[in-house]
Amino acid sequence: MDLGTTGFNQQVTEIPALVQLLFISTQLLGPLLQSWNMAESFFNRGRREKELDAYDFIVVGAGSGGVVVANRLSDKYNVLLIEAGGTPNRLTEMPILAFSLHGLDAVDWKWRTVPQKSACFGLKDKVAFWPGGKGLGGSNNINAMLYLRGIVQEFDNIANRTDNEEWKMENMLQFYKELEDYHGYYDSEDHGKGGLLSIEKSDLRRLTHHYLEQEEN
Repeated sequence: MDLGTTGFNQQVTEIPALVQLLFISTQLLGPLLQSWNMAESFFNRGRREKELDAYDFIVVGAGSGGVVVANRLSDKYNVLLIEAGGTPNRLTEMPILAFSLHGLDAVDWKWRTVPQKSACFGLKDKVAFWPGGKGLGGSNNINAMLYLRGIVQEFDNIANRTDNEEWKMENMLQFYKELEDYHGYYDSEDHGKGGLLSIEKSDLRRLTHHYLEQEEN
């Protein structure tokens, strides 16, 4: 591809401008999100879910696991689900903003790792930033709607450490299949259909087309 002198100069001047725009947008997003949360809390302060005198189960933490557990139990039992973060902000429904939400008090616990011995050499004190989603849905609110199953070896490791074969991935797979409504890239025999969680291929073709058009011009 022949960029030419003019095309090269345009790229050099346009990229920093785009970076600056993204940086400014991210800086403005924090106060906007905090104000939005305050407004929602104000208008929803009178709303309360139906409360009972007693519950069969109390689930603490409404992350990816907690909401599923509470939902399944609620088919037969009275369940109280407790979450410190509350209802997620509307901005968490926009995948393109997901990584801009990291570090914001309203949606992120902002955890840090302990100093590392064999990693994080380029980070201050060898400490890594470790985002953790705050709110109903947990870290799913800030991971750009990416679907990730658990690691096979981790499930098998739990089974070995607990002496409980039910934790093995080959046994846990049925529960993933019940959860999924899969329309992705891989063999559908390893995934479920008709579940509550819709999983689709990400279609980047239109975005890629626009990039290629700009390069040609």
